[in-house]
Amino acid sequence: MSTVEEKPPLICERCDKESAHMTEVREADGRAHHICWTCLYRTEKRINVNRRWQRSRRG
Repeated sequence: MSTVEEKPPLICERCDKESAHMTEVREADGRAHHICWTCLYRTEKRINVNRRWQRSRRG
């Protein structure tokens, strides 16, 4: 018997990475956003991705 509840995988709103371990960021109006650790690191370190880069369409 497992004591840890398994959470469904979440999708990062910035890079579409799917993982069960996401950071939940709340805005001032109470909206929650799920962001992966890699995107959070890029934001904190102000690392920019190439401006021509776009998320591929999810199928």
